[in-house]
Amino acid sequence: MFASRFDRFLAMAEMTEVTSQDVIDTAMVLATRGAVALIDARLADLTSALPKLVVEHGDAPMLGRTPMQPASVAFARSVALRGFGG
Repeated sequence: MFASRFDRFLAMAEMTEVTSQDVIDTAMVLATRGAVALIDARLADLTSALPKLVVEHGDAPMLGRTPMQPASVAFARSVALRGFGG
């Protein structure tokens, strides 16, 4: 889908003038596409590793923090489950 849009952009660029900003914007999209895929893959790895960590360390007390002061003690399991809808 992206390729067909990009091909249309190239076709349009041949018929009309393209500014340097157009080129920079297109390059940014092409460059960040790979970075987004990498970040997405790493987030998937992290998400799949978290349940094991909850099993191993879920009963560990954990000091919650608010800006500039300690908050109540929580347990890692409850915090993790809250973050994953459990």
